[in-house]
Amino acid sequence: MIRRANRLALLALAVMSVTLYYGCSQTDDIVTPVSTTVLTLDASLLPTPPDGMVYELWVNNGDAPASIGRFRYNQVTKQYLTESGQVRTDGNKFRFSGDVLSFDEIFLSVENSPDGDPSSPANVMLWDRVTNPTDDPLQLVFPDSDSLWFATCNYAIETPSDSDKSANEGSGIWFAQYTVKIGYIQDTFALDTFFIKDSTLSDTAVRSLVDIVVFDVEETSITLGFDTIDYTHVLHEKVYAWDSVAPYYELEDSTLWTLGPVRSHWYETFTQGAEGYGLVDYSQYGFQYRGWVVSNAITTASVGGMTPPAWDLNLLGSSSLEAVDGGIISTGAFVTAGVPDDGNPYSLGPRVPPFPGEDFLQNLPNGAGTINLLPAASGNRGFVFVSLEPTNFDHSETNFPLLAFWGPLPSNQSALDPEPQDGNPPDSALVFPMRNLSGTADPVQGFPKIQISIERF
Repeated sequence: MIRRANRLALLALAVMSVTLYYGCSQTDDIVTPVSTTVLTLDASLLPTPPDGMVYELWVNNGDAPASIGRFRYNQVTKQYLTESGQVRTDGNKFRFSGDVLSFDEIFLSVENSPDGDPSSPANVMLWDRVTNPTDDPLQLVFPDSDSLWFATCNYAIETPSDSDKSANEGSGIWFAQYTVKIGYIQDTFALDTFFIKDSTLSDTAVRSLVDIVVFDVEETSITLGFDTIDYTHVLHEKVYAWDSVAPYYELEDSTLWTLGPVRSHWYETFTQGAEGYGLVDYSQYGFQYRGWVVSNAITTASVGGMTPPAWDLNLLGSSSLEAVDGGIISTGAFVTAGVPDDGNPYSLGPRVPPFPGEDFLQNLPNGAGTINLLPAASGNRGFVFVSLEPTNFDHSETNFPLLAFWGPLPSNQSALDPEPQDGNPPDSALVFPMRNLSGTADPVQGFPKIQISIERF
């Protein structure tokens, strides 16, 4: 009986050991790793990419981007196309070999086609952080779009490079506020006594003059706003003869800066206010701003035509949109509004503001002469706008279809401030506010966005 009991005890111990071994090494519910993710894209206001460019969807962990797929898009038919322009078999569904939720971020870039470097993105146009879509649905929007929405932008019609306030009015666009002010400077040439004697005095000279005047002139420059005015200081030194008995005499010197009446000077100033326009620097994402003018007045200088956004421009509610098919010309590209743009090829010289903009006075395309954006009679049609463009979109003949700011041109010169009268400068500047178009809340106007739903297998 004892041996039998021992054998039963050993058998029970063996069964328990096997049970514990398998119980610890294998769970009741084995989780299979996700090997495939299917992403379904729902785009709003996504523009058709320009010729020679495609969109590409990426996920990224740190500096390890992985492509999900390249595609074109037709903003009219809302169809997703292959890189060659055919309708995609899978439509708006993209299959990725891996788990998208294991990445940190997901974004859409604008790429050249063909692509010289297919392993890395050229830029980032729409972006979102990857989170659990159950808690936070994936939505790609333009980076820092909330900050851009609070930015402002104005444009001024003025032509500073010709150094003449009254000439060529209406031939320049500058993204800054412009004013003409009046400054007052003491005149240093109004001297009561104006004769010069050598400071080395002879005995005879002292006997014959009650006082001797010596001048020392210093010239400097004073900056008033956008202008620099030469300013001359005159050192007025009087030398008095105290004793006329030769050769015993004494000299007493008194030195002063001679000041005359105050004279007024008009001067110009460009500014963007105390805090600037607040435009976001998108260079880290591979994007920059570019200014444009569209008008029936610049058809001869046009180098192309406007590329409209993915929404109807007539929603802006301005008759000036009749000029959308008219002439277009760029004022230049810039990273932020508080610095000059990439050049001023049409300006007369270096006298330009330290802000983005352009005078249209020389070297214009197609041999055109000076552009006058403000004719004397009414009937001018046109507008000014600022686009956001990927840096790999190197075109000066048309814009990338992503409009950040827009404002109509005035119809004629009656919108100009009057010329200075009776020695007084204009009361206010010719400055026009622009409408911010960067919002994503409006379903029919603004920047694009893409909602993404996922399935994981």
